[in-house]
Amino acid sequence: MSKKKPRIIPEKIHLVSTQIFKANLDTADSFLEDPQKLSRFNFGIAKEMAFDLERTMARFRLYFTLEAQDDNDEPLGVKVEYGIEFHFKVENLSDFTREDGDGALQLDAAMGATLLGIAFSTARGIIFERTRGTFFDGVILPVVDPFKVLEAD
Repeated sequence: MSKKKPRIIPEKIHLVSTQIFKANLDTADSFLEDPQKLSRFNFGIAKEMAFDLERTMARFRLYFTLEAQDDNDEPLGVKVEYGIEFHFKVENLSDFTREDGDGALQLDAAMGATLLGIAFSTARGIIFERTRGTFFDGVILPVVDPFKVLEAD
């Protein structure tokens, strides 16, 4: 990566594919016996990233968990988990990468946050649509700071 900070050019970023590789809705019998409208959730997100500089490709795997809670933050017995994979082609990906002292590939934080933001917002729509007609009733994931998600783990 050059000393001058590279500029993110949206037209050079292409979302090539999206695959759902995990989708699980678990409902406890106790909830089925006494269902109620869900209004509070414990939300979790994790991620994995990989890059192929030769092909100028980046991959994000996002893992989501949502567990319904009552007003006392106790689980209600309804949980959903999703795993969604996103493949990006970034024409100028090498401008945003460098090797650290250990030889590991590091991605510029601004580009990482940009790709994660695209993946997360796409996942929000997918999960909203896929939870319609369930007890989650089209849940809307919270807005997150992609820089903080990148720093996690």
